[in-house]
Amino acid sequence: MCAFRCDRIVFGSFRVTEITLDLAGYSSSLTSTTWSLPYLQTLEISNNTFSSSIPNSLSNLTHLHRLSLSRNSLSSPIPDSLNSLSQLHELYLDNNELNGLIPLTLNKLVNIKRLKVQRNNLSTRFLIWVLSETSISSMPEIMNSLVKFH
Repeated sequence: MCAFRCDRIVFGSFRVTEITLDLAGYSSSLTSTTWSLPYLQTLEISNNTFSSSIPNSLSNLTHLHRLSLSRNSLSSPIPDSLNSLSQLHELYLDNNELNGLIPLTLNKLVNIKRLKVQRNNLSTRFLIWVLSETSISSMPEIMNSLVKFH
């Protein structure tokens, strides 16, 4: 599915609030994209073959409520820059090739309700953070499906 949603803010003026490229068959490097859509609330680019790392420029999307990068070929550690997405309610990073430690700075995501990181190569240091800092509704799912333990 491929969709864009724009909300009218002033007569004749619109702003992009949603981008959905789920199952669209795209393949590219996400790091070559500079994300500067200040009113974007949903970015859904799951089920494609995007590669490289998660771009730091996603931190420019400060009104984002939902970020879904699941089922791509993203690699490298999760960037600390995601902690600036303070409006984020849902973060889906599962089924990629992410590695390393999950940044403890993600505890700045105080509005997070749903977080999926399973089926990557991530460290379990994250479990300590989950148990002590969050009210994430998907916590049992996260704990049961992290595959690689370091």
